[in-house]
Amino acid sequence: GAAAPFHPLNRGFDYFYGFLGGGHHYFNIDLTQPVKEAYLQGLERNKRPADFDGYLTTALSRDAAKFVTDNKDQPFFLYVAYNAPHAPLQAPKEDIARYAHIKERKRRIYAAMVDVMDRGIGEVITALEENEIRDNTLVFFLSDNGGPQSDEKNPNKWNGSSNKPFRGGKGNFFDGGIHVPLVASWPAKFKAGSTYDKPVMALDIARTAVEVAGADVSRGPKMEGVNLVPFVTGEQEGVPHDHIFWRGDDGQRWCVLSTFGLKLVKDKSQKEPALYFLPKDKSESKNIIETYEELVPTMTREWSNWNADNVPCRLMGYKDYHKKRDLFFGEAIPKAAADSGYKPKAKPNFK
Repeated sequence: GAAAPFHPLNRGFDYFYGFLGGGHHYFNIDLTQPVKEAYLQGLERNKRPADFDGYLTTALSRDAAKFVTDNKDQPFFLYVAYNAPHAPLQAPKEDIARYAHIKERKRRIYAAMVDVMDRGIGEVITALEENEIRDNTLVFFLSDNGGPQSDEKNPNKWNGSSNKPFRGGKGNFFDGGIHVPLVASWPAKFKAGSTYDKPVMALDIARTAVEVAGADVSRGPKMEGVNLVPFVTGEQEGVPHDHIFWRGDDGQRWCVLSTFGLKLVKDKSQKEPALYFLPKDKSESKNIIETYEELVPTMTREWSNWNADNVPCRLMGYKDYHKKRDLFFGEAIPKAAADSGYKPKAKPNFK
């Protein structure tokens, strides 16, 4: 949301507190440093500069809990987008000390970061209870992707997370990258401790929220998600999705998952698609494509039909973006620019 048209307050939200980049330092703001990933840039509260004391995760939790109290007398939609446990790996010393029994340093800090986030979510839930609106509040919790894992090209990529028993991690289409925890709680509507075992996706949350609020989903652009409530309560038979799809690198990488657990994957590490049956192979270790080859054309066609309405990604790739960003800030001159004869007179000083 860093670009003005995509700022939360320009996209339907009435209140915003936090940062606009993809991550942030957990303890500091330092406006004397180059922007880069904006990890040290200031926070905002309703388009005005804002600060935080102590640990960022705790600050976000407390602001969210206050929002609940301030809006207890009216319906509201609250989206708490924690950056924890994203890099940099940072947590209060006292919380890291609680996990001294974990020998691996990254894993120890990671555990502390998740712990602080967990307690922060507890503060928000407590605010709902104290304001006597917990029973009729639908709460979703989920992760955006699986934890990053090291590989030959990126030996230091691991951040202390574990995706076991799944294969792969952040950035690929194996279950370690896309199969994430999702919890939904609504005391007045959902039976506590129950499990819904059909595949659902993050886009369903938006559709569910819109319908629960009583809005007309036929107005505006078509929503890809479905309202999960009637499926979870048993009011509606069938399944939310016959298939769920993924797409990367403008379609060079792709994946399709059937509601019965068959998964066809074409990822970077594979020359040809592979087929797995997740109910019996959670780790995607047994490619059964030769045995069930007749299913591949049908699943591929389902993906192609879904993909037909997609458009090429307008954003630069991560590495290409960083090259251009560094050139803009005068910190790196790509070989192409050097070959063109471009030589900066002096390195800019942004301090």
